[in-house]
Amino acid sequence: MKKQDTGRQTACPSADLGQQSTQKQSIFKRFKLPKFEITTREITFLATIFALLAVFSIAFRFMPAAGAAVAPITLLIVVVGSIFGGWKGAIFSGFSMGILSLIANFINPGVLSPAFQNPLISVLPRLFVGVGVRGAYLLFGGGKRGDDDKVTRTIAATMAGIAAPIVNTGLVFLSMMAFFGLGFDFGGAHGSLQNWLMFLLATNFPIELGVVAVSAPLVCSALFVAFKSLGAKKSGTENKDESEELSVGEVNVKSEFVNENINENADGNTSEN
Repeated sequence: MKKQDTGRQTACPSADLGQQSTQKQSIFKRFKLPKFEITTREITFLATIFALLAVFSIAFRFMPAAGAAVAPITLLIVVVGSIFGGWKGAIFSGFSMGILSLIANFINPGVLSPAFQNPLISVLPRLFVGVGVRGAYLLFGGGKRGDDDKVTRTIAATMAGIAAPIVNTGLVFLSMMAFFGLGFDFGGAHGSLQNWLMFLLATNFPIELGVVAVSAPLVCSALFVAFKSLGAKKSGTENKDESEELSVGEVNVKSEFVNENINENADGNTSEN
């Protein structure tokens, strides 16, 4: 009897350990991070976004007449990348905008380039631009369900376009104030950082806000239609290929059935003879 009791006592701790291990496994499964997967179509889309940002961030910087249009266009590209590329596109678009801004300020420096040559000012705040745009788009009804409704996706794209310059200007200005202070003298026409920020808020920011807020829903609506038509054409060709395969398969089955009947008739004739 004592041996049986000790056996039972030793069995109970092992059972408890087994239950604890299964509980731990279930907890880890709940909080398991999703696998990072990317398709060829996503790679192509992100490469296109990067190429467009490179053209407008670096190449246009050497064109003084087009310099004022660079900021709204780059923000518009980030909006497109964030809406159609999902969270991957949002993070990648913002990061690419920051990296290319950093490179451009080294290649062709301007008055405020000492600030933008710091990656904590040119790159880090831009990471949150795409995230903010994507968040605003989803918040106002965009996404898988909202994209089917033209009015919903137009409102969502407009709010995403409004969010882009607000997040970009706000975070960049805050980081500049944190690193340099409002009294830092950058020289040029306005001198101190405070004067430069007031000037940019009065001139560049309203232009960026108006241009991106108006153009984002127009561009995104056109892209929605284009992508939808491309998807319909692709599905149509796939269905056509499947129907052709089925018809070929039916012909093969019929030919096999005819051959079997011919062979059976031939065997019957030989046996009768």
